Amino acid sequence: MEKRILFIITGFLSGAGIGLFVYYNLTGQFPLFVHGLILSTGTGIIGILQLWVFYRISQWLNERIPLEKQFSSRIILDFIINATIGISVSGVMLMAILYIMRPNPVAEIWQSFKESFLTLWILIVVLVLMYNIIMMVFYAYYHYAEGQISDVKIERKQLKLQFEALKSQLSPH
Repeated sequence: MEKRILFIITGFLSGAGIGLFVYYNLTGQFPLFVHGLILSTGTGIIGILQLWVFYRISQWLNERIPLEKQFSSRIILDFIINATIGISVSGVMLMAILYIMRPNPVAEIWQSFKESFLTLWILIVVLVLMYNIIMMVFYAYYHYAEGQISDVKIERKQLKLQFEALKSQLSPH
């Protein structure tokens, strides 16, 4: 449950932050309260959905290419796929928002807001990189904890066997 709440909060804050940043980058000013609230909510929901897609892609890749067997290629592939999807989705969403704001041809929108697109895509790549680093940290911690638990289980089993051996030596039967 805590993982889901953290997931939702992280996705919402990153999406809302990127949405407000892109708006400021486009207009040079922050949105009014109501408009900013709508913008933050919309982009926050998009952020949650994108983070969920990144997570599902990572799970899908874990089934196909386990991290234990091909760590570096798996991480690089995860980064490339997530960055490509993040850039594509954010580009389409920004293009749709700009088209709604100013119904111009797509080529004209691209020429007018090329820097905003590039800034957004750099942010997406950085966030995907941070996501991959955080996932690697969780993976390393999980395997470290799993190793510690297995060591304790083995030690406990050895102590139990030693205890049984001592009991059998003391027992007259």
